[in-house]
Amino acid sequence: MIKYPWVTRLLSNILSNSVEAGTPANTDIKFPLGLLLGVEGLFLINLAYNPEVPLTLAMFVGLALFAGIFYNPKFGLYCLFLALLVSPSLYIKTGGVVLRIVDAVFVLLFFSWLVRMALMREQFSVLRTSMDTVLLFLLLLGLISLSHTTAYRDTLLGEIQIIEIVICFYLLVNLIDSPKDAKVFMYIFIIYGLMDSLWIVLDLWIGELGGRHVGLLETTGDDLGNAILFAFALTFYSSNRLGKLLMASATILLAIGMILSLGRGLMIVTIFMVILFSFVYGRKHSKLISLITTGILLGVLGLVMTHFLPDFVSTRYQSIVSGGEGRDFRLVIWYVAIAIFRDNPILGVGLGNGDAAMEAYVSHWLPSTVSLFGLSSPHRALLGVTSPHSEILHFALEMGIIGAAVAMIFYATLLYQAIKLYRLTHGPDEWVGTIMVCMVAGTLVWAIANDIMLAGRGIYIMTLAALIVKMRMIFEAR
Repeated sequence: MIKYPWVTRLLSNILSNSVEAGTPANTDIKFPLGLLLGVEGLFLINLAYNPEVPLTLAMFVGLALFAGIFYNPKFGLYCLFLALLVSPSLYIKTGGVVLRIVDAVFVLLFFSWLVRMALMREQFSVLRTSMDTVLLFLLLLGLISLSHTTAYRDTLLGEIQIIEIVICFYLLVNLIDSPKDAKVFMYIFIIYGLMDSLWIVLDLWIGELGGRHVGLLETTGDDLGNAILFAFALTFYSSNRLGKLLMASATILLAIGMILSLGRGLMIVTIFMVILFSFVYGRKHSKLISLITTGILLGVLGLVMTHFLPDFVSTRYQSIVSGGEGRDFRLVIWYVAIAIFRDNPILGVGLGNGDAAMEAYVSHWLPSTVSLFGLSSPHRALLGVTSPHSEILHFALEMGIIGAAVAMIFYATLLYQAIKLYRLTHGPDEWVGTIMVCMVAGTLVWAIANDIMLAGRGIYIMTLAALIVKMRMIFEAR
């Protein structure tokens, strides 16, 4: 309770000039969004030259974020969108606990939202959504893991992570209230993706290209897939020629960065999303033949461009078909995860215990395991593997067949919601449903050979879920 009335009046006046709690769409966000891009731009440039996070700069960014979020929750929402992209590299690990920048932004957003509600005397209400049941089961699974885990601390941390992402989902459902939020989400991906592509091209220019961690902040460029989908789709949905030209140019630049990132899975998922969008859009607008022709021409152009790329780039992508040790590593990882799952089929090894189980198994069985797949030697690169690199398999490993079932239901529900959104959107709002359904489909393909929710990307998937669920609620109410 604030003892000084003038403080309450001052804060209330500031807040009333920005936005009412729970209705952030009524505020002009140009200033806070510009501040966000400026501050984060300086932060990224500094970190690109110095991976060690300067404490003073980190504190400055933290203060700027809190001030902006307190002034306008939409600023915090967009900060969270951007934090999703830089979190793979911006984190602190202490005592086995990983704190990512997206977690910090979420805490600031949640705390400032609670303070605003208290000052504005707004009542909190949890919106009922179609994801409630599956999220409840997800929380219960974590509690069940606590009853049989061999590493209580790790399981407790895993349950806290699940609680965090579930709270994040409901918070975002309350803050998102307009299709413009989805468009800002896409533009942030496109802008950051262009910066990422430029960085990767510069790496090639100065002769430092060759590894997988070539993006900004030494990331793998996984953001480029969604950025390409967004830019490619907005090329068709832009209302003027300049917008179409800008989005088409962005698509080409993003594609170049993606090719040079050497991400084979990223390449497959991106091609899948672009083809799916072309089919859905072309079928809806009776332009399927022209889009297929355009796709073939772009494919031929891509093949021609590969002749001008370094040999290691072509070799990397040829291994998708021809195989090789780089691709077959994943087969070994899956084999190990399935072997551990067979020993713990019902409840798994316990939430948060998958890393230790994988590391112990790989270390002990490495020589005999790799020989099953024709690899020449027990590669030491596998000794550091602590993840199944498959979303459903990760759930099965840590929470057994029940956890795998809950994960499949979650993603099936997400896809169903995206399809319902697609059917609800027409005319000028068609882009929302079409792009979202393609993004979810791409995420499902990505999840076949990558971890998401239990591997530090839970807020990302909950952001996507919140966008889709809230967009559907908005269009159903119209």
